[in-house]
Amino acid sequence: MASKSKKTLNKENLMLLDIEQLADLLMEISKGNAVSQRILRTALAGALGVDEASKEIRKRINAISRAKTYINYAKRKAFIKDLEALKNQILKQILPKHPEDGLDLMWCLLRLSNGILGRAHDESETFHNFFFSLTQDLATCAMRAKEKPYILAERIFNDIFDNDYGQYDHLIAHMTEALGTEGLTLLKEKLHTEQTDRDKTYIMQSALENIAEGLNDVDSYIALQSKDALKIPQLASNVAMKLLNVGRIQEAWSAIENADCHRFRHQLDAWANARIAILEAQKKHDEAQSFRYDWFQKYLSAEMLKDYLKKLPEFQDFKAEQAALEFVASHDNVNHALYFLTQWHAPKHLNEMILKRHGEIDGNGYEMLSHTAKTLAAEYPLSATIILRGLINHTLDHAKSKRYKYTAKHLKECIALSQYIPDYQHHMSHIEYMKILKTKHGKKYSFWHLL
Repeated sequence: MASKSKKTLNKENLMLLDIEQLADLLMEISKGNAVSQRILRTALAGALGVDEASKEIRKRINAISRAKTYINYAKRKAFIKDLEALKNQILKQILPKHPEDGLDLMWCLLRLSNGILGRAHDESETFHNFFFSLTQDLATCAMRAKEKPYILAERIFNDIFDNDYGQYDHLIAHMTEALGTEGLTLLKEKLHTEQTDRDKTYIMQSALENIAEGLNDVDSYIALQSKDALKIPQLASNVAMKLLNVGRIQEAWSAIENADCHRFRHQLDAWANARIAILEAQKKHDEAQSFRYDWFQKYLSAEMLKDYLKKLPEFQDFKAEQAALEFVASHDNVNHALYFLTQWHAPKHLNEMILKRHGEIDGNGYEMLSHTAKTLAAEYPLSATIILRGLINHTLDHAKSKRYKYTAKHLKECIALSQYIPDYQHHMSHIEYMKILKTKHGKKYSFWHLL
């Protein structure tokens, strides 16, 4: 065991090698790998001092900023690796010893975003996520460098209007702590003096909202919203919770009541949770409970049922849970009910519902039904088989050849389960089912080949 552990690749074991061996290995590993070679060059420059390392990093950032070539799929992975390496070098080599240089270099790296995102096109999501996370690293650098709030405010003001791809959307939110009240107030004043055109309206709105949130200024946040916008449930719930958090309960209730839940029927969960929070703050616990249960019944919300059961007096939760699961089993949409009971992990209720309502199941729900079959397999092999047959029939009836690989696996699972089913009740036995399947789909050779 001891000799084996010495072969494990870790820092301690590698330190057992002599310097010449390590140098030879690094030369071999980095051969033909431009990113690794650049990391090594920066490390060598760092050995000569932080200033040299900074120069090497800045040199690479400048080279990237001058480049114009398209970044296609083949180049994406190496390019991201290069950017990640630059970020890590700044955070690990520069920031600990020269925080001011670290902050400046991180800002330079972030300012590459428009150029890179413009060159990436179809691959831009990967780079967008990198630059989005980079704004959080920038905040870390700003805190470490103890940058003066007015300088940060100036830098942010100069950059956020170059937000061509939304990469700066959360820059102010991430920099809130570093800016502090002074910096946020200065930035707010600068923004109010900015002459905005139509293209900058969204950026201005988002920036002022982030500042209002950072200053915990609820009234300013609300003043930025239009009357129509305040009717959107997502925004209404956001405003309501801000008011609730500062103790303005009645105003919070008015905000939540103002939402138009009929016109905006999507993303209502936040609105429902805000309504409950306000009811609880008003000491209307019974109303909150009634709302939870009504919401669960209307949308088959597992989270709402969990919250409802937690609030019940001791020993009443089990009976209430069983009644709720029976309600789910009788729901009009059998696939929605299957999803709920699978997520709730209620195999008994699943089994009973499948045996009663198997004819209503839509076999197109591949991921959910596959999970349901796994949930049932150990205790209820017949119900699991019924679900698997539904998946198999749908795929073959609609000739969905891309699913044949998974369908073959489902059929193999049916074969395995058949030995644990002594009575198929009124359903076909496995032998009968296979005969019908071959009669109906025998010419789908690409499927049968997989078996």
